[in-house]
Parts: sequence; C-alpha cells; structure tokens
Amino acid sequence: MSEQVLPFYLVCDESYSMQGPPLDAINQELPLIYQEIAVNPVVADRARLGIIGFSSTAEVLLPLADLNDVHSIPQLSPRGATSYGAAFSLLKSTIEQDISSLKQVGHTPYRPTVFF
Repeated sequence: MSEQVLPFYLVCDESYSMQGPPLDAINQELPLIYQEIAVNPVVADRARLGIIGFSSTAEVLLPLADLNDVHSIPQLSPRGATSYGAAFSLLKSTIEQDISSLKQVGHTPYRPTVFF
C-alpha cells in the first residue's frame, strides 16, 4: 500500500541583500518550522522537507527528507547577488528528481508546495 506524502520546499534568499537581521530571522525560524511540523504526528508522517538556498547560484541545503530523519537544520550564510533564475532552475530539477524518487519507493506524492 502506498503512502501519501507532501513534499514541501523552503527556498531561501542568501544573497548579500539579506545580510544581518533578515537572514538572522530566517535562521531563527527554520528550527521553529521544523519543530511545529515534528510535534504534529499526522503532519510529520506525511510531510517531506527540502531546503534550497540561493544567491548568485542555488544549492540544495537539505535534500527532501522525512522529518524523522532530519537531525539538524542548515544555517544560511550571506553570499553573492540575487538570482531567482538560479533558484527556479534548481527547484524545477530538484522537484522532478524528488517526485520520481518518491514514486520509485512506493509513495504517492501530493503536488509539491514551495515557500520563498
């Protein structure tokens, strides 16, 4: 029997324009978001979290994972300029790969959700 899962992604701007209080606020909130999801067993069982950071380039900071398997949340650091093109390109390819992987292991993924 396949398990329905909700892949969701946090895409975070790490460009120098976010340096200081904005990036500090994101770094403070990421563990709280994880905790809120983790304490709700129904949500935690279905949700899969991935984090992408972007500036001049984009990178997967936390590959899509079951929250029960996540032991630390990455810290964001200021770097480069802002390139939404890099973020969207990486997001598209990451979602395609993740959906394929989820299906291969027998999950039925809901439509991915993305928060910028």
